[in-house]
Amino acid sequence: MSAHGSTTFSTAITDDSVGGGGIGTKQQQMLDFETNWYTLGGGSSSEITEQFGLSDRDFFTEVDRLVDTSPPASLSSTELRRMRRVIRHRLWMAGCARPGSGG
Repeated sequence: MSAHGSTTFSTAITDDSVGGGGIGTKQQQMLDFETNWYTLGGGSSSEITEQFGLSDRDFFTEVDRLVDTSPPASLSSTELRRMRRVIRHRLWMAGCARPGSGG
């Protein structure tokens, strides 16, 4: 699984980053994608790979970080909680649950 290792992932995210503390275009697209799909359990693995070139693990790790640092303003606190549950479930399914992130 080294093809989807953190080095490849970091490069992909850094390439579209913006300066000044904002989130990059790719990061915003990832948040938008998951905002649209979380009610259905998150986007399909094939869609994630096709659109972002990332494994589920890398995609949901980054989206989890983004939701913590730049949560979508369009979501209520209840919707955001549901989205976080979906993200963490997908991370668990990918075999990389965060310590202390239990339901």
